[in-house]
Amino acid sequence: MEILKNIVPKIERGSNGKVIRDSFIEALNEINSSNLVTGTSLGGYPIGDYVLKDEINSELYLDQNPKQYSVKGVTSDGLNDILPPVQESARDINGEDVDEFLNNDILVESIVVNGNSNLIIGESARLIAYVFPNNATNKSFIWSSSDPVIATVDKFGFVKALAKGTVIIKASSKDGSRVYGEFQIRVREGIFVSSIIITTNQGDNPIISSTEDEVIGIATIIPENADDKEVKWYTNDEDILTIDDNGLITPVSDGIAYIYCIATDGTNIESNWIGVTIENSHPQNFSLQFSDELEHRYNSKDAVVPRGIPVNLEVNIDPEPIIPPIIKWSYKEGPDSNVEEFTISEDGRTCIIVPYFQTYITIGNDDGDVTFSSNHTGLGWISVTALLMNAVDGEEVILDTVTIYEKYLKITNISITSSDGDNVSLIKDVLTTNKNVRVVEYSPIDAYNNSITWYAAPGNVVSLASGNDAATMIINLLANAKDGDECDIYCKSDDSLTESNKIHIIVREVLPEEIVISTNYGDDTLLSLSTTDAKVYISAKVPEVTSNYSLNWFSDNTEIVSLSPNASIPTEAIINPVSVGETYIYAKAAFDETIISNRIKVTIIKDTSNS
Repeated sequence: MEILKNIVPKIERGSNGKVIRDSFIEALNEINSSNLVTGTSLGGYPIGDYVLKDEINSELYLDQNPKQYSVKGVTSDGLNDILPPVQESARDINGEDVDEFLNNDILVESIVVNGNSNLIIGESARLIAYVFPNNATNKSFIWSSSDPVIATVDKFGFVKALAKGTVIIKASSKDGSRVYGEFQIRVREGIFVSSIIITTNQGDNPIISSTEDEVIGIATIIPENADDKEVKWYTNDEDILTIDDNGLITPVSDGIAYIYCIATDGTNIESNWIGVTIENSHPQNFSLQFSDELEHRYNSKDAVVPRGIPVNLEVNIDPEPIIPPIIKWSYKEGPDSNVEEFTISEDGRTCIIVPYFQTYITIGNDDGDVTFSSNHTGLGWISVTALLMNAVDGEEVILDTVTIYEKYLKITNISITSSDGDNVSLIKDVLTTNKNVRVVEYSPIDAYNNSITWYAAPGNVVSLASGNDAATMIINLLANAKDGDECDIYCKSDDSLTESNKIHIIVREVLPEEIVISTNYGDDTLLSLSTTDAKVYISAKVPEVTSNYSLNWFSDNTEIVSLSPNASIPTEAIINPVSVGETYIYAKAAFDETIISNRIKVTIIKDTSNS
């Protein structure tokens, strides 16, 4: 300590004896540079990184934690001896130089009052007040009573009980710290309990066997006008039941225990004892079940659901025990299965589990049949277990388990399309590399077996080969296919045999670039309503092709003229007059509706025979 004293310069004081700010900071800086104090600062008034300021008693001190500080040859108390106690001036927040920067007062922090809290009218008792800290500069205080009608207190702490009631006696500091201590005294008339008789709201020997059985102890105090009728309730066996200050009994386990009470007025009068029987404290029958009606695979302890569908589970306890049980949940995941969500209710009685069964897509090629398939086994499962725990000792009592299986879903719908729409035209002797068909949709998407097989019927027109992905097939024209050959491409689900829509294929030698149509009545066709032999047909094709391919026929106004394709001649249609008027008719190639014919004007007039 002497070493540290020698390096601290004299701290200057002003004319009023208060420490001057600049000289005090110099002292602090000197300690910093001495390297005698080492450690880590925890904050407070600046003294480098080592010394803290106690904001309560305004003293500088060294932190006592040996992990934070060490002082060479000096104790922390020695440091307090070297530096004077300080207190910041309110004016110093702006850094002004003031000669009243610090003072030496140590203020009172707390006052504790002890004594007799129960008095009878006419009695006197002395209260004792303890002032902290012990080294407070001014430890003086003054006594006061909240209600002098009930009790008075003199300057020495002597209390005189005058009337029945409750009063607060206060000891208040006089050093300006505004600290005080309080003590409550109850004044009574002096009538004490002589005996206590107890029963319960369910009689003298109650039985608690259900959650609806509420048993409360009832105490009759003798005499009735006793000043203090409060009692404290007890049981002889807290392993069977507990009882609170209001006499409410809480079951713990099956058995018989006794309850009684004792007067709190100082007489310690004890009541009679009565027995309480506890039954059905723990569950007898316990099961885990599904909240909703679900499909089962083997029995009621399992359910079959598609992946992603929430499953609600609940615990069934019969009869309901009087002590709420502790329920713990767990689950186990089978192959290709995992739990997406597992939520337990606040009371632990129910949970929601969302299962997920994985699917792996592959391409197979068996015996020439190309398939779009899954190698999923369909054996996914998740088991859920509910474990009932004893609420008292945590012992495992009963458990039950259910199993959730993957639902076997079959494909019910398949949609396919082609690179050219629903009708595909293949040109002979031209390498076809850009014609394909593909699956665009199938449902349900969670189908267990999404394997499909492709077909071309009849099979003498095209063959199918695997495309760039599992859903695509390449269309290849067979060498023996000839102009005008047609077939349909489609697919079927392997498990449900659900069939897709069909893509129509037609073989052409050369595609026409232009179609010219004519009617048997000339280019400006004039017909009467009764005309029945008018027809329209292909009159020219550019380039000319030998095959007869189908056309789709159109009328601008079908209320004047309608067209009926000739079933025996695919390049011809019957003109049907409907009403008087004028419209245009034309055709499109069925295999490529971008190829459109010329337009022919048709005029319908009334029958001349009727005019």
